[in-house]
Amino acid sequence: MIPNLPSQLKILFSILIPLEFHRGIGAECLAGWLSQSAIADDAYEIILAAPNSFPSGELQKMRQQLRPHDKTLTLPLHHDMDLVATAADQARGATLVFTESHCVPNQRFLANATEVLRAHPDWAGFSGKSEPITHNLLSEIEAEMYLKDITQNLEQHSWLKVLDQCFVIKKAAYEAVGGVERSYGHFAEWVLAGRLHAAQLTIGYDASVLVKHYYIGDLEDLVEFAEDFGAGQMRFQINHVGKPEVGWFDSPAIWANRHALSRREAFHMLKLTRSRAWLEPVSYTH
Repeated sequence: MIPNLPSQLKILFSILIPLEFHRGIGAECLAGWLSQSAIADDAYEIILAAPNSFPSGELQKMRQQLRPHDKTLTLPLHHDMDLVATAADQARGATLVFTESHCVPNQRFLANATEVLRAHPDWAGFSGKSEPITHNLLSEIEAEMYLKDITQNLEQHSWLKVLDQCFVIKKAAYEAVGGVERSYGHFAEWVLAGRLHAAQLTIGYDASVLVKHYYIGDLEDLVEFAEDFGAGQMRFQINHVGKPEVGWFDSPAIWANRHALSRREAFHMLKLTRSRAWLEPVSYTH
């Protein structure tokens, strides 16, 4: 067991759990964090950040499981990036752990995270591994789709390594770059990675720190997330025209070809092709 830390540094980790939606496994998620027996009980705190629309009876049951030094925040916010950013602002730990309420941590998550941070003192933080929990065909397809890009970024990309399902970062580094920019929705995850890279802060990856992520397998949920992420990326690109940040991310190919899908553009092209000017021959003078 990791020994108790001095009283002024007792809270080593702050576990940030937004409760926008937990997909029915919120209790299992919380139990996983309360079962980190390989680290001293008072070396970490859990912060539940719930929207004020969260069922009060369910929240009360979760609150009753918490220890005296844990926190529950009930907020007039409904996006999980808003919730987790507010939780981070109130965290007392020297290191923040970003996760989701439909993720279940390995029982040695915090012990392994401690070992990783000690082994890499030059890292500002790191992302761990996410393993899928699936229960229907769409959830299997969803997991395969997301994990392909997640794995490529974590294992091959030089700096795009922030995975909010399982992300550990020193609070000082997080605050130094301005934290989560919540106005970009789920795309704020990538923006944070860009800010850390621009500040020359290293984010690593270590598969020994693990969560299991529940994929809901619901088409409406999948579309909602994709639209939120895409809208956030568009806002970011628009807000940073002419700035170095605009070159951090490649624009999706569909953006360049978006006019091909527009009825209005097609109508104007039809008018152009039917116009006399378009049909008149063009002479070239050499």
